[in-house]
Amino acid sequence: MIFFRNSHQQHMLNKKAKKKALQKRNQVHMSLFAFARQRIADDKKKRDLKEIADKERKKALSREEQKRADKKEIWSVKVATIRNRLSDKKRTSDERWNRFSASEEGGGRAR
Repeated sequence: MIFFRNSHQQHMLNKKAKKKALQKRNQVHMSLFAFARQRIADDKKKRDLKEIADKERKKALSREEQKRADKKEIWSVKVATIRNRLSDKKRTSDERWNRFSASEEGGGRAR
């Protein structure tokens, strides 16, 4: 066993210890930075998902508003519209109660 080391060996041990400490510190810093990058990526993903959800919610709200607007249509206009079964186009009827008629004279029961 060597109890006394010469200064060269002591310097080499110091150098190795310093290098090992530096590597350990660098490893800790790299793991911290990797964790920070992961956290930033997760936050960005959450923001993106929230933006997508907000856009979908706004689209759904606008669709609901359109449906409500369609439902708020005046009932008399709704009753007066008739649909051509051949072309599937809607138009307003000439007479209010003649829209159910099966003949030109009117009277929905075709008597």
